[in-house]
Amino acid sequence: MDKNFFLKEVLDEKGIKQRFIARKMDVSVSTVSLWVLGKTHPTIPNLKKLAAVLEVDVDLLVNGKKEWHEE
Repeated sequence: MDKNFFLKEVLDEKGIKQRFIARKMDVSVSTVSLWVLGKTHPTIPNLKKLAAVLEVDVDLLVNGKKEWHEE
């Protein structure tokens, strides 16, 4: 999943900080950092929650899209 996990890109595009995600998901900032760096990956339930917090599809986080910010 390393190459196909687009969390950093989504956070950058939306201007969202890792601290915000950690607080909303009740996980540590270091956990979110590991996800962003591709060292670990969220569980499926956390991936779904992450997508909801970011208001994106799970598919975007996993596969990315060139123009993911379309309305």
